[in-house]
Amino acid sequence: MFLMTSTPLLLVIGLVREGLALASEYNFGGFEADPACTKDDKIYLVSMYAHFDRGTIDAIFSAFSDCKDEREAVEHYLKSRVIGPYNDYLSKFKVKIGFDAKDYDVNELVPTKRFDSSCELVEPVGTRTSAVHNHLLNTYKDRKIGIHLFLWSCPTHNENIMDKIVIGEPKECARSIGVLWRGTEETIDFIKSGISEAISGAKDLFLNQGFPSPRDEDKLSYVCQHVDTCIASKPSVNGAIIFGIDETSDDAISTHIDVDTHPSDVYIPPQRGARAQRVIYVNEPSDSVDDECKY
Repeated sequence: MFLMTSTPLLLVIGLVREGLALASEYNFGGFEADPACTKDDKIYLVSMYAHFDRGTIDAIFSAFSDCKDEREAVEHYLKSRVIGPYNDYLSKFKVKIGFDAKDYDVNELVPTKRFDSSCELVEPVGTRTSAVHNHLLNTYKDRKIGIHLFLWSCPTHNENIMDKIVIGEPKECARSIGVLWRGTEETIDFIKSGISEAISGAKDLFLNQGFPSPRDEDKLSYVCQHVDTCIASKPSVNGAIIFGIDETSDDAISTHIDVDTHPSDVYIPPQRGARAQRVIYVNEPSDSVDDECKY
């Protein structure tokens, strides 16, 4: 009988383990684990509140000049260029992003804050995002502010200006994403990357203008921990659980979150004009008669 010594045996065991790891990573066996965060007939809707500085607002409104006003332009940009494609990818986790841009002008969100428009005195993206994040935390006593996206513009770009930053609170659901505006196309991947980091902790995904690799996608699966912790059955500033939705369907999620049920100590976007408070959903009919903002 052939006896294998301990050293070759350990070598074989190591090779087998390495082979199994490779097979799992590259799906050699054709088996693909379901990444969904739930097996139930429901989707986790993560609310995100979007804000832009004046330079970014002007740039987007100029690029989408057929939109009737600034708010419609920024909503159209996020809806068609960023959140729509991102949700198509995120749907495998049974998670979607619903964005709210009613409070789109950051100068109205924090009217007392004045930032260095030259972007030369201090690093702008981190400094501005941190300042507004702390302002929101200090304004709402229970620190329930949800996830906020801030797009910042600068007259010039240099290596000392960071492309994005994500600020979070330990063991809390509050997040602030700061992104440097680089134009309607180049900024998209940085926004997707910032959202991914805010909801999963995975850094620098989507920055290669493509989808994450299988290994990186596994990092994004930590979104399940975020929604399990932050999204409850009752709608809140963090989002809501939408029941009876087929994750493979292209139909719009039309259920509105009733933010009027939120406690007064959480962030609630202001009512503006005749529009009801709501979250914008991908493919949801617009309030505008002309929804085709041309680029």
